[in-house]
Amino acid sequence: MLLCDGNDVSALVLTVGESTTPRAIASIDRQTMPPAATIIHEGAGKCHEKFNAGVASISTRFFVQVDADMVLDRDCIEILRNGMADAVGAVYGRLRDPMEGRIVGIKLFRTECFKTIGFRDCISPDSDFVNHMANVGWSKVFALRFTDGVPATWHTVADHLPDYTIDYTYNKYLVMGMRDRYWKRIRSVKNRLRRLHMVGHPYAIVAQIALVRGIFIEECRDVMGRRFECPVRAMLEDEGEVGFAGNVTDDRRCRLYAGDTLPAVFKRFFRRGAKMAKSGAPAMFRSYFTGLGKQPHKLAWIAQIGLCRGFFSRNVPDVRIAADIAMIRENYSQGSKIA
Repeated sequence: MLLCDGNDVSALVLTVGESTTPRAIASIDRQTMPPAATIIHEGAGKCHEKFNAGVASISTRFFVQVDADMVLDRDCIEILRNGMADAVGAVYGRLRDPMEGRIVGIKLFRTECFKTIGFRDCISPDSDFVNHMANVGWSKVFALRFTDGVPATWHTVADHLPDYTIDYTYNKYLVMGMRDRYWKRIRSVKNRLRRLHMVGHPYAIVAQIALVRGIFIEECRDVMGRRFECPVRAMLEDEGEVGFAGNVTDDRRCRLYAGDTLPAVFKRFFRRGAKMAKSGAPAMFRSYFTGLGKQPHKLAWIAQIGLCRGFFSRNVPDVRIAADIAMIRENYSQGSKIA
């Protein structure tokens, strides 16, 4: 139901010239609540710089941030705008993503919130800004939308359809891992590894490996636009098995036990990963990594992290392993404990 007109909403499209940009713009043009203006900001550069430059062109009370790889449902802007209320600075809408399923998300911002500060130069400028927004009295809310589809698609208002190549997938999830470390929320890696496994995208293992590697990179600046070398490509293509999804064998070396602790599991699987790398066994690594993701043990995700860290680090002294364990514990989750 239309509760207000769209004269106070603009659409800000951020693009580096992706081939999907016209598709995103076309989905804006089809909106049941057409925006007062569609502002297209094109060019390379860091996320915070591009975003702030685009916001400087906004003259309406609100604007929706649209990435070039999004396809908005016809009522997307209407649903987001209807979620705006007094003291609300941002309305989030969830997206349907082929890699993870339902994710966050497209955002409708109140332009007034940007009067004193914009996106800053940090690894996660959007989350950083929303935290600042909350500190000065503006809240964020999530748009609700119940559809006739399965519950997994409830509350979604658009599709997220990037070109999931190996390099794009690796770079995206590497940065996600960096962000999880920055925000001290490594605990969320557990759930994301599980979602990636359950959705079953051909490049899910690329995303999982990148996510794990990202948490071991300490970065606080905006790295969007920077391209990281993808070591996973060579590992997957060695035997022509891109997207390999093997099953772990019934091997006692891959078992997890009721009394296992985080340090013991990480160290044990780190050494196994290093041994697999030394013996040139990428297929075995993929099989074990995927198989561990199916195990219900509460520390299976730590085993995946250790296996991956060991495979790509190889020969590392015990003091380095101990430092990795300490980092995971320190950045697990603010206010939470882990075994």
